[in-house]
Amino acid sequence: MTDWNDKQSVLEHVKKGGTLIFASEELKNDKDVVLEAVKNDGEALRFASKELQNDKDVVLEAVKQNWRALYSASEELFNGSDENNKIIDIALENIKNQMRKKYDGTKEYIQKCAKEIEKINDIIAEKTEKYKESEQEKQQVKNDFEKTLENLGKGKGE
Repeated sequence: MTDWNDKQSVLEHVKKGGTLIFASEELKNDKDVVLEAVKNDGEALRFASKELQNDKDVVLEAVKQNWRALYSASEELFNGSDENNKIIDIALENIKNQMRKKYDGTKEYIQKCAKEIEKINDIIAEKTEKYKESEQEKQQVKNDFEKTLENLGKGKGE
């Protein structure tokens, strides 16, 4: 029986292909545990902490196993940097390999790849938009804060 608060117990569980869902919050934030989980099931990323959903190493490993891990990746990883684009490239390669195994040499292969790639494009567009909105909100808060400080400074001089 797995002790969901014990790192070794949970590591053994996920190494055998077990789920991360019941692990303690502390272990869902443990990079070693989550890396091992996503190596066996990329979609286990959805059970990881927000911090690890934003960790490039963890997300890259998850996407190598299953491109659908992109659904759980943090929006901040969709900021257009070359390093982060590597994650998307691996997801696309993963789709081609998965589809080739199932449908190679058929018209269905091309159709399935196109549908899966369309899904990735939708994920990227949505996450990129959320990232941009988040950055705009951060900038607005910064501007408001600076304006408040400026107004406080003017009030003292009067």
